[in-house]
Order: sequence, then C-alpha cells, then structure tokens
Amino acid sequence: MLGKGLHTPVEPTQTKEQAEREYRTVILAGLLQDIGKCFQGGDFGAVKVTGKHPQVGADYVRACHSYFDRCVDAMLLHTPVQRHHEGRQFPDALRVEP
Repeated sequence: MLGKGLHTPVEPTQTKEQAEREYRTVILAGLLQDIGKCFQGGDFGAVKVTGKHPQVGADYVRACHSYFDRCVDAMLLHTPVQRHHEGRQFPDALRVEP
C-alpha cells in the first residue's frame, strides 16, 4: 500500500496492483542500489565474492529472486541495481556491462 498522499500514475494497460508493485520495485531498487558494497571482496565460506559492486548487488538480487518476487518485480529490480552507475557522470571503472 502506498503512503498517504502518494499515488502512482497508472499506465492505461496497467492495473492498480501492477502499478503499485512497480512503485515498490523502484523504491526497493533505490535502497538496494549499493548492497554490493556490503558483500564486495568478502569471503563467505565456500563462496568468494569478487567484482564491481553493481554486479555483486545484481548477483545478490538474482540469487534472492524468489524472496524479492513476493512483493516486487524481481526481474525489474535487477536492472537498476546492476546499472545504477551508468551515464557520463560516473567513472568507467564503476560501469558494468549487462
């Protein structure tokens, strides 16, 4: 449910529920965009995490797909988490090719 006073514009082909799910996905993507920094360079038993934090974050979202898909569009969530450093203002070292 959206907060009081917040409403999501609905595309003509979207239901209200689909629009709210998309809205929650965008909000969660903003919160998770740097989650890869928490795991970057870590050693978790049999799993050694390496790579740029956008890709590490995207891998985390992909690994937890079934959990995230309960409340958001997990396929959509993956894209902004992975690509949040794209654009001219970010150094090439932080860009990740899809």
